[in-house]
Amino acid sequence: MTQTTYPASLVPSAVFEAALLHLRANNIMTGLVSTFNDRQGLTPRTGSRWGEVTWRQRATTDDTTASEFTRTALGTLTPYVWAPDPIFIADEDLRTDTEDTLAAAAQEFGQGAAQKVETNLLGMFSSFTGGTVGTAGSAITWAYWRAMRDRLDVASKGVGQKIFVCHTYQWGVLSGLAPTSSVAIVQPAIVDQQIVTAFGLRQVDDVLIYPTPNVSVITGDDAYAGMFVMDALAFDLRTPFNIRPQRDESRGGGGTELNASMTYGYGVWDATKGIQGIFDCTAPTGT
Repeated sequence: MTQTTYPASLVPSAVFEAALLHLRANNIMTGLVSTFNDRQGLTPRTGSRWGEVTWRQRATTDDTTASEFTRTALGTLTPYVWAPDPIFIADEDLRTDTEDTLAAAAQEFGQGAAQKVETNLLGMFSSFTGGTVGTAGSAITWAYWRAMRDRLDVASKGVGQKIFVCHTYQWGVLSGLAPTSSVAIVQPAIVDQQIVTAFGLRQVDDVLIYPTPNVSVITGDDAYAGMFVMDALAFDLRTPFNIRPQRDESRGGGGTELNASMTYGYGVWDATKGIQGIFDCTAPTGT
């Protein structure tokens, strides 16, 4: 998300670098989906799926007939410029600052950017077409989870890392139930330990599990969960996160306006490789 390095003279380094740390520390979804960063501008990106060829038993005297190798259009990613409201910091306020305004601005920009990307991608679960498990108001169970896992195995033909993402409240219910198989909930060995600790990643069977509060709760205290492989969703970065200062001498005796922005597209890439689940997402009461 940040492969471009900007000259330090363009931005107060303390603000930009701190914001970058918050962005990286609070975003994981871009690492769980297909990610592109090879284009610039706002031209949409369209994906496609190539057709399959048929394997046949052939005799030594059989002649072969070529089949047309075609592709079918899949999802389209349309990039947009995303930017928060600017933050204006007066010079006089900085001279008397006792709360470290620059650090707070960096945190707001970085965490806000991370959350925006997360919620964009998490909002795509209801567009999966590989199957639907559960209903509005139904409590999540390991039986539902297993149904999603098995459906995804068939939809993806067993190819790709399986990932299950749900709301924190739903994981609280599910993790409190005894798994229906003999496989225990474990910390995954395939990812960095710092990521495991920061995001609470777990693994059951061959499925990586990511609970997050950034899944939107819909009407009736329900929320969509998603089980998918990386090809199901995509993130298309065009211009990395950046902060540009702009001097304004006419306000408050002079000051700096901080402008943050990113340009990216996101969406469903191959909807057939994702299973949507809809389950109750009521806040726990401890009783």
